[in-house]
Amino acid sequence: MTSPHRRLDRRSGLVLDTHDLRRRAGEMRTVQSELIDLEPVLRDAIVLELPFQPVCRPDCRGLCPDCGLDLNSVDEHDHDDAVDLRWSKLTQFESGGETS
Repeated sequence: MTSPHRRLDRRSGLVLDTHDLRRRAGEMRTVQSELIDLEPVLRDAIVLELPFQPVCRPDCRGLCPDCGLDLNSVDEHDHDDAVDLRWSKLTQFESGGETS
């Protein structure tokens, strides 16, 4: 006999606390009028499979994230290290410069 605060989850075979079930209720999907809305589940599955940086072909090097230059058109492309303006005064300590 189970406690009133526990319930057997038939899908997983685990005994779950009802407080845990209430927390997971937002994740559950319900059947309404014999239809199941699969859009959120499919959208999440498809978006997770998309490449982080889409390219036109497998051997494409893509675009420079800083200036947008086509990296396939040049052999070497580099930018100086970007310094956040809020921290720019600290670079003077690194180079030994004096502050005014």
